[in-house]
Order: sequence, then C-alpha cells, then structure tokens
Amino acid sequence: MKSNGFSSIQVLLLLLVLSLFSAGTGAGISLTRSFFHRHEALQTELETLRDEITALMVELENDPTPESDSMTDPVWDYIEEKSGDFRRCELTDLSSRLNPNWLRTLFLERTDMKKFLLIGITPDMIKERRAECGYELDIRSAYSELIDPEALHTYFTPCSYLNVNTAYEFALQGMYETLTGDSAGAARFHEYIAGALQEKRIISAADFAAAAGNDYKAVFPIISTLPEMNIHFIPEFLLEQVLLYPYGGEAIENNSALFNLLLSARMDREISPEELRGLIPADGQQERVFHHLGTKTWFWKVDMAADRTSVEAIIVCVPADSCSHTEYRYRLYSFSEVPGEKED
Repeated sequence: MKSNGFSSIQVLLLLLVLSLFSAGTGAGISLTRSFFHRHEALQTELETLRDEITALMVELENDPTPESDSMTDPVWDYIEEKSGDFRRCELTDLSSRLNPNWLRTLFLERTDMKKFLLIGITPDMIKERRAECGYELDIRSAYSELIDPEALHTYFTPCSYLNVNTAYEFALQGMYETLTGDSAGAARFHEYIAGALQEKRIISAADFAAAAGNDYKAVFPIISTLPEMNIHFIPEFLLEQVLLYPYGGEAIENNSALFNLLLSARMDREISPEELRGLIPADGQQERVFHHLGTKTWFWKVDMAADRTSVEAIIVCVPADSCSHTEYRYRLYSFSEVPGEKED
C-alpha cells in the first residue's frame, strides 16, 4: 500500500487503536519523558491538569442528549466553571472539518473550496502528495505548499473517521489493510466501494457491516458510515459548500435559504439527528449530504493552563453499538505539554 500513500499510517493507528480500545482512560496517552523528571510542583500541576481533562471526559460522556453535541450541553457549564480555576480552559471541536488525508478531491473541484488551492495547484496534486507522503498528522507542513495555510487551519483537520460514502476509495483500501492486515480483503473492499460509486449507490450502515463481514469489529469506527462533521460546529463557509455540492449532478434545492435556516437553528437550540434530516430536503444522491453532516463531534481538543504549565489534549469519542442504542465512550487520544508557556 505504500504506492497509495499509507505506509506511515501505522504510526497513527498504533496511537489510535491503543487510545480507542484500551480498558482504562489512562492507556494510550502520549506523554513526553521529561514529564517524569521535572520539579515536583510542575509534576503536580501536570497531574492536576490530566485529572481535570479526565473529569471533562466524564462530563462529555454524561451528556443527557448523547446523540447530539452542541453549545447547550452541560460540558460548557463545566468549562466556564473551570475557567476561574485555570489561566486557560478551552474546548474545541476538532473533527468538523475536511481531512486532506482522505478527502475526495471532487469536493474541491466542484465547490468554492478550490479557491483555497494555491496558484498553479490542482486537486490531482493533493492525491499526488498523499501518495508521496502518506498519512500526515501535521497537515500544515504537509499541505501548506498546496493549500492556503489559513484555510488549512480553519477548514481542514487531520483528526476524523473515514466515512465510506465520502472518503477517497484508495484511502479506504489503505486503511482497511492497515487495520486488518489483509491485503486481499482490502482489495475486495476497494472493489465494493468502487462499485457503489459507479452505481451511484449510497452505502448504508447495514450494507457496510455486511461488506466488512468478520472484519467489521477490526475496522469500526475508524471506517464507518458515521457522519463526518457536526452541524453545530462546522465553519459557516464549509457548511455552505456542503449544501452547494452537486450530489448526483444536482445541488440541494433552495440551498441558500437552507443554509440560513440551519445557521439560525443551531444558534437557537440543539438539533437532533431526526430534526436534521427533517430540515434538509435531500432525495436520491443528495442523501449523501447526511454522511458529511451529522450532530456528533468525534474529536475534541482541550487547551488547559495552570500557573506554570500548559497542556493540550485530544479526546476521541468512540461509538459502541448495543442491542437497543448506541453508547458513546470517550478516550484520550493524546496529552502533551505545550512548550514555552511556563511562568517563572
């Protein structure tokens, strides 16, 4: 799979799998070795910050409306309360963006997102960079010569799951092989994805589970039909482009008015998955919009700073299907000190 740009993704998956499926919240956390050799006061601060982030995960997990994440959730009251105890306490949606590591470049070609490509850059060059460099967590370094750096910061992310209806088919094949170790199975999965694209067929959750077969537990939720971005936090311009995209050759009717309606709705209340489907009049191929837009945030970034120490953490939401409903668990994806912010 090296030719398709996924030779480096095993580093990502090592971290991801450890953090997603570890039994305790303390496993799979990336800590710098210097943490353990600092002054006792600094070490105490670091442990305090880590404990606070663990408590924040509990707040996320106890959301009374777990199917939707919005600014009305109790976690924001918790953030406001803790802001008085620390120099900084911020929570940011990290996944309601486009992931250049597996974005279908047709989205760049057929929307105004193409204006963020630098002069002389074509969408095919994004594919070439992926094939050359593989998966890149540092998208600023990997793509700043192709995509406007400010746009990279605002509209793109390296942290997301792969939706089978929106991700580039070779990226899906590469990830499938990395997760299962089965190159033949990954090739068959690619044929399945390519066939659905050719037939203009949207893959349902049941279809995906059947296609993955015995590999389903190995690939879910990293590969899934989970909507990529949260309607409550997606940047306005990106939301507009998702609604303008010509799914199956035709954009959603009255998308400009719909854009304003969705902005107003998300400012006024929390939108449920059912309400979101009722608000967007999508038919046929346009149903693909619901694979871009949902109501859950899969990756959160936390910035916290005590008197002498500042840390940055990424929290990942892991859905687990049960017989009657979907449960959401939260795990630390990464936890690291931010250099240069200590007070003397």
